[in-house]
Amino acid sequence: MDLFGDSDDELIESEYEEEVVNDADSENDDTEDEVDAEVDGEAGVGEGDPKWKSKDGTEWLKVPPQPKSSGRTPKQNIIHGIVGITPYATSRIKDETSAFKLAFVDHTIKEMLLHTNQKGREKQGEEWAEMDLVELEAFIGLMILAAVFKGNKEALEGLWAEEMGRPIFRATMPLKRFRTIHAMLRFDDKATRSSKKGSGILNVWNPWVDQQALLFRPNESITIDEQLYGYRGRVFCKVFMDKKPDKYGFRIDHATCSATGFVLKSQLYLGKSSDNRSKNVSETTVCNLVLNAGYEGRNVTTDNYYTSASLAASLLKNAMTLVGTLRKNKRCIPPALLDLKGRSVGSSLYAYSGTETILSYVPKKNKNVLLLSTLHTDLQQDNGQKPSIIHFYNSTKGAVDTVDRRIASYSVKRATRNWMVVIVSDMIDLSLNNAYILYNAVFPGQYVTKNAGKRRFLQELGNRLIDAHIVRRQVLPRGVLAATVVRDRKRKANESTQSLEASEGTSGGNLKRGKKRCALCRGNDNKYRAECSNCHKTLCSKHSIVFCTYCKDD
Repeated sequence: MDLFGDSDDELIESEYEEEVVNDADSENDDTEDEVDAEVDGEAGVGEGDPKWKSKDGTEWLKVPPQPKSSGRTPKQNIIHGIVGITPYATSRIKDETSAFKLAFVDHTIKEMLLHTNQKGREKQGEEWAEMDLVELEAFIGLMILAAVFKGNKEALEGLWAEEMGRPIFRATMPLKRFRTIHAMLRFDDKATRSSKKGSGILNVWNPWVDQQALLFRPNESITIDEQLYGYRGRVFCKVFMDKKPDKYGFRIDHATCSATGFVLKSQLYLGKSSDNRSKNVSETTVCNLVLNAGYEGRNVTTDNYYTSASLAASLLKNAMTLVGTLRKNKRCIPPALLDLKGRSVGSSLYAYSGTETILSYVPKKNKNVLLLSTLHTDLQQDNGQKPSIIHFYNSTKGAVDTVDRRIASYSVKRATRNWMVVIVSDMIDLSLNNAYILYNAVFPGQYVTKNAGKRRFLQELGNRLIDAHIVRRQVLPRGVLAATVVRDRKRKANESTQSLEASEGTSGGNLKRGKKRCALCRGNDNKYRAECSNCHKTLCSKHSIVFCTYCKDD
């Protein structure tokens, strides 16, 4: 995200092109990501008229307005309710699996299961082996483990290779079965799909978006920015962004908690629509993401694609503030703030309207940065210090970029022509990001390593998702290592079951069995709970032998 400039990414769809700066001098239109230059001096405020007038008729004061003497905190600075993970999420998270299922939504998994089986029967007929929930979870678990091993771009034959591959993949399911499921993945019924563009993916996208709001409440700041999820296939809603690494893909606007990187709400761009051609697209996007969500009292940080005076006014009406960079073609900017003549490097110039403040800062020669803030309304001269608006903006602007980096490190996306599968892969990636944050909030300290914390979380989650499918395999896979993995998982599952049955033995069928002395020991006053499966006498470990269910039959 180019938050201090160069964010005028060219999009294929024309509704975003209305925001492109048309100045002849492109260098003056760009702004910088970070303001690193030190302030050398302050540009003086001119004599004469104490006001400036912008092109749209707005009058701006050259000096801060007199602060109100009420002494009360403005309502846009008061946060009501809880901050962080919600009680709804806390009560439902027991382990890594429950955290992921809570973020990814059961509805999405059930829709995947229903329509994938439907597509499989349609394509393969009787040859299609019906997939159940355990197998689907194992499929997702393998995608997560491939991301952990950095194998999402590796050929599947390499992951399933007997000598050079990972035994866990061969132990979970055959390569042919994995490929078949991946090819048949569907999320809606094409026969009953609405004629509206993108209605198929919205069947799972909208419930997923609604779920995130139930799990987490942001702190005092929310960051809004776009994500480009790479895809080069043919699809009606693909966009082009020259400054993004992937260049082509799906544009997704995110509202993210600035402190934690939790994705609160997302809006998927599905092409031009007749109902929003005449609207300010960027302002409408921000309003859709943060309004009517109970985020009153928070600040919204945006880049120059979204920021405008009308957006600032809309947020103030809903008890929210705005801090963001401004493009120089905005009509609300006084011409004096655009004039660089006589401005020294590091100088600042302010304009005040009572509720809004515009800062013009010079980070380097013949280049200035414009920021709009409704959070900072009574700033004084900076006295040789970097402006506080810039400090605040730099501290809150990078939340979506942080999420992008987390996703890029461990992404489940694989090469496919099915654009819906690509979007659901992004949903899984974002759900993994949110699940990791939720789990750490419930169980702090378990995955806190800066570089390896998320990797260990994903590895444990992937192992839990595939475990049930491995244990129930009837035929051992080819390959010594893969077969060993299956035997070990079965043995551990049987030991766990026997230990649970021994510790929760019942008397009369329902009551928990108490401890008794060993029936074969003499002079031993210790008490035990294990009993013989045949005569039901209590036994100690010295007089008992443990068999698995397979050896017991022999």
